[in-house]
Amino acid sequence: MIAELVNARDVLDDVIDAACDGNDGGTPMM
Repeated sequence: MIAELVNARDVLDDVIDAACDGNDGGTPMM
């Protein structure tokens, strides 16, 4: 359960980072 949540968070972070990469070129703080 915990590992699944961490994995999902990591995937979401990758998606957000990719989406924000073209905007400000920085990594969003979670």
